[in-house]
Amino acid sequence: MGYESENEALLYDILNDAFYRSFRNEAYYRNSEATCLELNLTADCNQKCEYCYLAKRGDELYPKSIRRPDTILRNIRILFDYLISESMVIRSLDLFSGEIWGSAFGNDVFDVILTYIDRGLGVKSILIPSNMSFILDTGKYAKVKEYIQKFKDVNCRLSFSASIDGLYLEESERSFVAEHENKKRDQVFYDELFRLCKKEKYAFHPMVAAHGIGNWVRNFDWWQEMFRKYGLNPFEYGMYLEVRNDEWTMESVAEYLRFVDHMVDYDLYELMQGDLTAFAKDVFSNQTMNRVRGYFPYIFTNTGCSFDCSVNSALIVRCGDLAIGPCHRTCYDPFLYGKYRVEDGKITGLDANNVQLAQLILNQTFHSVMGCEKCPIAYFCNRGCLGAQYEASGEILKPCESVCMMMKARVIYLYVKYTRIGLFEAGETCGDPSILVFVAHIKDKLMQLKKGEPNLWNYWEHMATEILSGR
Repeated sequence: MGYESENEALLYDILNDAFYRSFRNEAYYRNSEATCLELNLTADCNQKCEYCYLAKRGDELYPKSIRRPDTILRNIRILFDYLISESMVIRSLDLFSGEIWGSAFGNDVFDVILTYIDRGLGVKSILIPSNMSFILDTGKYAKVKEYIQKFKDVNCRLSFSASIDGLYLEESERSFVAEHENKKRDQVFYDELFRLCKKEKYAFHPMVAAHGIGNWVRNFDWWQEMFRKYGLNPFEYGMYLEVRNDEWTMESVAEYLRFVDHMVDYDLYELMQGDLTAFAKDVFSNQTMNRVRGYFPYIFTNTGCSFDCSVNSALIVRCGDLAIGPCHRTCYDPFLYGKYRVEDGKITGLDANNVQLAQLILNQTFHSVMGCEKCPIAYFCNRGCLGAQYEASGEILKPCESVCMMMKARVIYLYVKYTRIGLFEAGETCGDPSILVFVAHIKDKLMQLKKGEPNLWNYWEHMATEILSGR
């Protein structure tokens, strides 16, 4: 066996261990939910978001030469044929794309999936992050609602995750390519969006970026107003994930901490009526009253030692050329694991590219990332985005310094805040042994951070104190 053949065999073994065997047998799922297949459809989009990597580097991640809809649809069929022939069942399917939903191309994608569900692909849930702009077009909106029902008819849930940032950020941070379209996102649009999301139980995922962070306090208040208006649980329908681009500054991090402080006070004193015990159970266990919520930056998430994103739980296939990458943001040529080899319209094997990276990401942990392996807060840090790290420094496994600063500043602020309001003590006395252990772990690691980086700690501790004093 030659070197290329050995690499191809090794890549197959890695993919089999990470994904294929779980597609054949649910017992091998990598987490509590289904290991999923993610189809990376196209980089073409109707928006030019300030922080979006597709808007800036889409031609590198997804070359225009492979974005032909007919080629993409053909490759999806070839991939599905292969999966079915190999006795694989895809219960969870993610569709990542620029905004195509309600268009002829998007409808064709849905039709292909429906055809293969009928042939035994087994899809039970489909998740699509979308800017929801199809609502602005009567024809597109009607088609999307038609397909929501078609998937229900075959016992498959078609879910949209509403990727909008909110009234005070949409135009400045998430402009349409055709800028005259921006004014269409008026109150009528938002009301219809919330009606749809309430009816279908679709959640929202606004992104908290360094751009526009100064508007997030009033933007958060707008979100709460809309949740109240439509009777939606803010914990179930909202999440506030930071954009981990290398763009955070001392000033923007300070604004971010003011926003987090505002969120803590609102959620604790308005939504949870000042109940410290209930809030502590939420903050330190990520669950209260059997309610699982999305990401909130004031929660200490026990991320363990794995990458805290989809890179080791989703098989990512770029449909224009059937390339396999770590994630949709890392589909740069050097980082592609490989490609499916197609002969006479059928997948016959793999052409390996970067097997070493596949082994590193899929079979190891964040200990492989420079700087994270010895960081005290690594076990409750969301860590950086691999794609953003490459774009900042040329090194996919080297964290962005500004992102590390933001993550450390966040936990230092939380330590100061929670010490002041007695939340650590509430967690220690709430009667849950696992929370008692986790709180002790958090405090121990934070003291290690204080000892190891005293200047950073002192600066952000002082900033936190000023924020809590209303300055």
